Amino acid sequence: MFELYKSEFSRYRKWSLILLGALLGVFLLVSKLKPILEGDALQNFAFTAFAVMGGLIFGVVQMLLHKRTNNWTYLVHRPLSAHKIYAAIAGAGFTVVFIAVALPWWIMTTSLDLFTNNVVDNRHYVYPLFLLLTSYITYLIGSLVILNPNKGVIALLIMLYAVLAPAPDSTLTQFLPSLAFVGVFLYLNFMSFKPDLSTHTKKPLAIILMAVPMSLGLAFLLMLSTAVFYHIPLFILDKHPDNHPVKGSYSYLWAEVTPAKRLAYALEGSDHPKAAYFIKQVELADEGYISPDHWTFPRRGQMYNKDRQFALRDSTSNTSWQFSHDSMLLEGRNVTTRQRVGVVGMNGFLDSADLATSADRFDEVPFMVGDKLLATTKVIYSVNFADRVLTVKFKPEAGEYFISRPQPNTKPDYASVATNKRTLIFDKAEFFDENILVVPEYSLPHPVDPANITYCWTFQLVDGYLFLCHGRDYFGFGRGGTELIHAKLGGTMEMIARREYTVRKLPSWVNNFNDIVSPAATYLSAPVLRWIEPAETGNFTFTELRAREFEPYIYVLMIMFQIFSVIAAFLMARRHSLNKAQTATWLVLTAALSLPALVAFFLMNPWRVEKADS
Repeated sequence: MFELYKSEFSRYRKWSLILLGALLGVFLLVSKLKPILEGDALQNFAFTAFAVMGGLIFGVVQMLLHKRTNNWTYLVHRPLSAHKIYAAIAGAGFTVVFIAVALPWWIMTTSLDLFTNNVVDNRHYVYPLFLLLTSYITYLIGSLVILNPNKGVIALLIMLYAVLAPAPDSTLTQFLPSLAFVGVFLYLNFMSFKPDLSTHTKKPLAIILMAVPMSLGLAFLLMLSTAVFYHIPLFILDKHPDNHPVKGSYSYLWAEVTPAKRLAYALEGSDHPKAAYFIKQVELADEGYISPDHWTFPRRGQMYNKDRQFALRDSTSNTSWQFSHDSMLLEGRNVTTRQRVGVVGMNGFLDSADLATSADRFDEVPFMVGDKLLATTKVIYSVNFADRVLTVKFKPEAGEYFISRPQPNTKPDYASVATNKRTLIFDKAEFFDENILVVPEYSLPHPVDPANITYCWTFQLVDGYLFLCHGRDYFGFGRGGTELIHAKLGGTMEMIARREYTVRKLPSWVNNFNDIVSPAATYLSAPVLRWIEPAETGNFTFTELRAREFEPYIYVLMIMFQIFSVIAAFLMARRHSLNKAQTATWLVLTAALSLPALVAFFLMNPWRVEKADS
């Protein structure tokens, strides 16, 4: 077995070393242009794409070369069990991926840590492990595409969304999904590696482990299929609601291109005596917007590619201040000489991190805002680098905490930030002046749960602000609405009008097609994604999913699809002469996952019945 491992590794050793050298060269080039650990969007995309596509292509190519007739016969007739043969091949593949993907990162990170004064935390050493696991996932999917006759294996790539998209709130949620997927896909590869690659998966456990994630991918593809049989035909016929906005619907807000017309639409049916006055005022008002929705605040030890800002920079002193997750301090360095110039803790500036006590260290990783502000969920700090002073800029009231980072607006000039109870509006110049403590000019209590608000348009009037808050689920699931609030000078608030839009832009069956074809797919995916990133309120919890209400005919369609899927699976299982355990497995899967599981059945079994094993 070890000899087979060495033989397999020697086939790709040269290429892995070439990629190792090439990636180190890229790191060197990038470091000449910018700090290599500054995770901008383009850099993050490039390195993630390399790990994802590199693993996938290598997995396909490696097994495709072995699958050639003479090679396969020679490989499987070795005096080893099929599992040991695959273990040797996969072990060599894992080693190659490690050398090409993770090793360059560890070499680069260690070099920066040992030979420079850059901030290098434990999380920078952990990031290559995250990339490595991601690449292992795609490598295993790539090899499974070749080893398994299942025609829908590629749909397993949908699992990468749970790995790459969220900003996990703990180390557990960061790595558990990746480790689980590596374990599942490794098991499926072991089960698929056999002398006759044309035989389909028969073991119930293997069927479940392949069908469930594949069904989630197929559910997504089925949802996209509405473009084929609904959206595209209507666009061709010039009858799509996007081309002909539906008056009375929430989406009609965007058909009204001017703020005044948009406001007039929101005020339709209102008997407020100043409705016409507000519409007239908005014609000349400056328009902005604020988002009171939840942000995912940075956490200690998060992957560096999730950082929203690399550092605070002070041009006067030519210094850059990075936050260290290990020391929980803001560490300063001269941009030119890279010499340390001090640290900033919760109690102010210190000459060295060695002087910091536990009371000095931040208890949360702050958002960096601009070049002077730090914001945690509890307090906003202002940093005065010239006088080396840290000031508490603003703290919310007892029982409150910030759910968003400070957001500057250009026209009209204000800064806003949302707490769990209200949205606060500040004078922008004062907010970003490091020498001034601020109080909000306006305090807008959240009219509804901030998770239901897409954002609020703001209009500056002579006597205050108008807030037009809206959301497609403003009054609950599928109940789009708007609310107009007048914030008067002096801080008093008046609700002017609320409107719920009962007309739907699209038919309910189009809007809820993913729930129709597989309610369980939503129940499986959304709560898990919410568990990984709790602040992402777009992913519903199990309780929130159960609280949703659909039109009666949507429930009928759900039940019809489930019954049809179970009956079709039973008939096809009989036709394929599946045994009782296999038949029961598919009946449970189709009863739970509905249509996507039925599609998975067809993809995971021979299309010609005569080829099925009896």
